[in-house]
Amino acid sequence: MEETGFVLGLLVALVGVRVRAQIEECYTRADDRVVYEGRVNVSEFGDPCLHWSATGGEPVHNYCRAPRVGDLKPWCYVLVGGKSLVEAQCDVQHCTECYTLTGSDYRGNQSEPYSAGVRTACMSWADTGGGKQVSTARYPGGAQGIGEHNYCRNPDGRSTPWCYTGQSAGNALGCHIKNCKAPGYLGCYNLRYNMWTIMRHQPFASLTIPSCLDFCRRQGVQYGGVSQGTQCYCIVGPKNAQRILREVNDCGTPCSGDNRQFCGGQSSMALFDVKMGRCGGYLYSTRGTVYSPNWPDPFPTSNTCSWTVTVPEDKFIRLRFKYYDIPDKNDYVSVWNNETDSGVVLKPQDMKDGYVVESNTAHLYFSSDPYGSGGGFSLLYEAVKQCTEPNIPHGMTSATFFLPGHKASFRCQYGFTRVGPRTATCQDNGEFDQLPKCVPNKGTVVTTIVLILIVALSIAVLLIVVLLVLVLILCKQKKERERNCGDERRNGELVVYETVPMTPTKSHFYVPSSPEANPTSNGHTTFHPPKRENIYDSVPEVQYATVNKRRQSEQDGDDNDKQGNQKHDLNKNEDAGMNDTHDYAEPPDAGRPETNDN
Repeated sequence: MEETGFVLGLLVALVGVRVRAQIEECYTRADDRVVYEGRVNVSEFGDPCLHWSATGGEPVHNYCRAPRVGDLKPWCYVLVGGKSLVEAQCDVQHCTECYTLTGSDYRGNQSEPYSAGVRTACMSWADTGGGKQVSTARYPGGAQGIGEHNYCRNPDGRSTPWCYTGQSAGNALGCHIKNCKAPGYLGCYNLRYNMWTIMRHQPFASLTIPSCLDFCRRQGVQYGGVSQGTQCYCIVGPKNAQRILREVNDCGTPCSGDNRQFCGGQSSMALFDVKMGRCGGYLYSTRGTVYSPNWPDPFPTSNTCSWTVTVPEDKFIRLRFKYYDIPDKNDYVSVWNNETDSGVVLKPQDMKDGYVVESNTAHLYFSSDPYGSGGGFSLLYEAVKQCTEPNIPHGMTSATFFLPGHKASFRCQYGFTRVGPRTATCQDNGEFDQLPKCVPNKGTVVTTIVLILIVALSIAVLLIVVLLVLVLILCKQKKERERNCGDERRNGELVVYETVPMTPTKSHFYVPSSPEANPTSNGHTTFHPPKRENIYDSVPEVQYATVNKRRQSEQDGDDNDKQGNQKHDLNKNEDAGMNDTHDYAEPPDAGRPETNDN
């Protein structure tokens, strides 16, 4: 009960788990084991995988793995019905270089055929001696992968890629290439009844691989195996997953129903995933293959199939045909994009760099009419990432949005030269394969230095002008301050100005004792300066000589001015003892009453 509660709690924590994957999402076989280090964490039916630690395993993640030597594919634990813990296969395919069962599309560089442990090298395909029928003379221009090399190829429909190992035509051996399998082909194994859990065994008078796989799909199993050209086995899996499964290389017996196919060997079995060639389904991996119905046989007429491909939300889906044989124009493969609500018919000539669906979900459809058939197709899908606009200092790109396979062209700004490729290709991982650089031109460097010097000199001149203007303004302000203080030098003499307040008087010559009590006869008050003190008495000693000099120059005037000054001095002396308010001489008409004359 405690374990069940723990698993239930873990399932709740896994609600909403999404597929997380990296670009290289496929497995290989190494040392008779399945090797997978990807990040797919959902089963082939879309169920979230449980953490391995919840089932007694050590890893703390929930990614699909193949921990046992007898595992045929990566798998994980899932919870069914809220309480049943079961093993579930993951929709992860083999990292294959071949997309046909016989490897006729292999274009790798392996050149060592299988010869029972004896190391043997392949001959060049250009060698035509000894009656060789397959050579560059028969397949010019690189047809069927034949060229000036000695790599394994399969141009003539044999069971596996092969090559010549001697001078005669009989010296030909098959190449046991581990990574050369169709994605649904799991390998060739020894046929031992005690190794496999067989659900159903059915002999066929006219056996083909598709007929066996269709029969096993209806049995509800995961694998179908063919042997001896006529025998079909519906297999659940190995009886003991801890027992090593070693591949062999003798599954070259032609099928009784089609000698272009190979149905195992006399003591060996070719094993397949029953999803290969099915009509429709759901795919959750980040890399996989969709086959035409009944693959590798021709597709049936009057048939309609649909597949739904889902990849992580931050990825797009790219589609490419690896094999295409649909001669009837009324038969077609199309893709429907939910984001754009539109469908596109897919054709190889329009998909040189692949067709990218700008969504993480794509719906694929195949339709055939009643009047014709063909070999079918194998369509590869991959999760890819958008490339962001590259940041090249002093450079510009042709666009801002790039999908895998798109090429970006570059150019540099004026004064800079491009170093590197003119174009770069967006890769599946969201990065460009190679980016150029923009470096300054040699002449531009000198020109730039000269421009910098000119600008610096201009700034220096401007600063000097501003400083001169500021000095002039400060000097002017200083003179204004000196003038406001009342000091001014004229002809080398210091003149002192005195500000004398004005007081109201009755007349120009009469000074009342109280200004308020002596209004004029016409109601107006006349203002006169008060009695002046002797200006010479208040001049500091240091200025006395200068003032006397000025007074002497004034006495050298005309005679009338001299007499007036003398009279003024006389009156002043007479009134020396009088009040300060009358300390000045009265004019001759003093005492005359003031009239109201205008």
